[in-house]
Amino acid sequence: MVRNAFEGSWEELLRRADEFAGRRVRLTILDDAKNQQTTAPTLDRLLVGYVGAFSSSGPSNHAERVEEIWAQGVLDKHRKQQEPRF
Repeated sequence: MVRNAFEGSWEELLRRADEFAGRRVRLTILDDAKNQQTTAPTLDRLLVGYVGAFSSSGPSNHAERVEEIWAQGVLDKHRKQQEPRF
């Protein structure tokens, strides 16, 4: 048996009613999405301590240099790990 999960507002699911016609379905009412967004921790809060950040001196298109920036960050991290700690 292949199971598919569909999630969305009632109105969004109703637009797909043709797909569900003649099939058994299960409906689960989820918490209000607005409340979920405000109470759920954000990704940056979940990743605190696992990832770093870099600052820039001005506006730049970092997307063009992502590999270079990432590589430099990795090298910096390894250098810091190799430094003697007293």
